[in-house]
Amino acid sequence: MRELERDPRVKAVSVSWVSFATGYRVDLERMGAACRERGVYFVVDAIQGVGAATLDLSRLHVDILACGAQKWLLSPWGTGFVYVRDELLSRLEPVAVGWMSVRGSDDFSRLVDYDFTYRDDARRFEVITLPFQDFAGYAASLELLHELGPSVVAAHVSGLADRIVRWADARSDVSLVTPRDAARRAGIVSLAPRDPAAASARLTRAGISHSLREGAIRLSPHCYNTAAEVDAALAVLEG
Repeated sequence: MRELERDPRVKAVSVSWVSFATGYRVDLERMGAACRERGVYFVVDAIQGVGAATLDLSRLHVDILACGAQKWLLSPWGTGFVYVRDELLSRLEPVAVGWMSVRGSDDFSRLVDYDFTYRDDARRFEVITLPFQDFAGYAASLELLHELGPSVVAAHVSGLADRIVRWADARSDVSLVTPRDAARRAGIVSLAPRDPAAASARLTRAGISHSLREGAIRLSPHCYNTAAEVDAALAVLEG
């Protein structure tokens, strides 16, 4: 934020909504407002947050948001989406021509007429042939998450994360890397025990999914996890 305020050369700000290593969640509302005030593009990578927490782009100033679906959206690798704010569609020039990004591809019998007029919507930025078999799995996952209810999923994930935070706060042999404030985190909770590698080995032997990242154990409970499963993981961490 300081560089944004001090340096007039800044034309775009790109952030991860949620840090993969610490679980810290950026205040998109505050940062987006600062970018809008200064006429700076605001680009967000949301892969570590969407699905664990809800995000309402109708009330945020986000110019571009990209999100892979293989994490919290529980979908196949190669799936995801990009959001581009409506006002930017006619102002941003694609850097590459995709065969489906131009109007000429509407008629497959006349592809060699080469009409390079871009589409009016965000498809103008599409540069690949979509893996429709993977997107079928993606659609099924989204149906499940919406059947459960995004806000219900977010509340469940938050409750499990709170459980881990409370456990860490009660111990002197574990440092909490992720912010305590629930507004500053989503689903990732990173803990730093005295011997992270040994703790990771114990979790692996116990068949508990986790990640060892930047000297910390990363736990990411989701909608399919229970409080009992979280407690079991914490018991293994106790050694």
